[in-house]
Amino acid sequence: MQGNIIIEDDSGKTIQLKVGEKRVIKLVENRTTGYDWLPELQSGASVEIGSPQHDGHDTRPGLPGHFTLDVDAVAAGTSVLTITHKSHKTDNVAKVLTYTFDVAA
Repeated sequence: MQGNIIIEDDSGKTIQLKVGEKRVIKLVENRTTGYDWLPELQSGASVEIGSPQHDGHDTRPGLPGHFTLDVDAVAAGTSVLTITHKSHKTDNVAKVLTYTFDVAA
């Protein structure tokens, strides 16, 4: 984790938060490939996620940008978030990232 930013390398780790804290997940993406990051809370209600944002995208094919997702710790407990990198053309899954949030009161 880089400060308050959660990156791809943090997948598989447990992230400790306190109620009221916020983090941002930031992943590199290239939307011109037909793949999108798809977030889904798998379990728990200790965090809420915002709407995915896509920034830094150029309209020319092949240029990367970033997927960002706000994570808010709202209650004590544990939540598991998966983010799947999936083709919207073929349903092929390139990778699945898993983040566990352990929220203290």
